[in-house]
Amino acid sequence: MTFIKNHSILLIIPLLLFTSCKKNNEKESVVAPIVETEVTLPKKFKVVLNPEYNVNVTGKVMLKAEQNNVTLTAIVSGLVPGEHALYIQDKVNQSDDNSKFIGNLIADDSGNGTISRITEDWCIGCGNDAKDILGKHIVVYTKANDPSSTLETSISCSGLIK
Repeated sequence: MTFIKNHSILLIIPLLLFTSCKKNNEKESVVAPIVETEVTLPKKFKVVLNPEYNVNVTGKVMLKAEQNNVTLTAIVSGLVPGEHALYIQDKVNQSDDNSKFIGNLIADDSGNGTISRITEDWCIGCGNDAKDILGKHIVVYTKANDPSSTLETSISCSGLIK
């Protein structure tokens, strides 16, 4: 019996060594949780402004929608020097209650003008009927924004936001 008692201790020691969780030279690894974030890239559009009514006015408009803002930059040439109203409208030749006034562009003595605007009042492709300008026209008028004038008959150039 003494033999069994003495030797059973020898049997238990290897058993403990083989059942340990890890070897001493192994490093414990930690796995970081995966965090998913949504990245929204800005929507960018370029609108070409084509002449209307046999005038030689052309231009381009760059639009960028990022987060809650839309940035608009219009570059127009061939204008008569002075102020010219810019609008976003449902139709080229008909302003209505849905028209959005962009601002007055000032053309220099060479007939070139630029205007930039950043606004939260618009969106591009968001589906909000009151704010969405996708599918609308950018219209440049021959005159400044003047409530007493009939802007519908004085269009210089226009382009579709698509």
